[in-house]
Amino acid sequence: MILPDVRSDIIKLLEGCDRVINRYEEILILMTAQKIKLPKELHDPLLDMVKSTLECVNALIVAVRCFFSGLSLEEFARQASFLEHQVDKQALALKTKVFDTKKWSLSVQMQLNDYIKSIERISDIAEDVADNVTIMSAKHSL
Repeated sequence: MILPDVRSDIIKLLEGCDRVINRYEEILILMTAQKIKLPKELHDPLLDMVKSTLECVNALIVAVRCFFSGLSLEEFARQASFLEHQVDKQALALKTKVFDTKKWSLSVQMQLNDYIKSIERISDIAEDVADNVTIMSAKHSL
């Protein structure tokens, strides 16, 4: 039987992982509903940001697996945090490019900004969950 304290931590961890998945779903719905067309100038930097986001989530996944396997997870949690900061930098550069470019209307700029923020939010959530799993690991190793 799992102790209530441990059970609540595990539920919190699973809810955090679910938030990451839900965010992916929200982005797909956003792209489909709004029929977002990405300007060619944003393809490569946005692809780099998406790749960094995926790496951040993958680091979280490994950290969670390590937690449930009783293995050390700190390296993967640190990696998730590092990658989240990379995504923040990439998002800032993209947002700056979007608003510095005068050939797009304000509504297109806002739509692109929302899309970038939505992707950026995935890594924010993944970092938060990685921090939580690190705390859980330390707490339950005592």
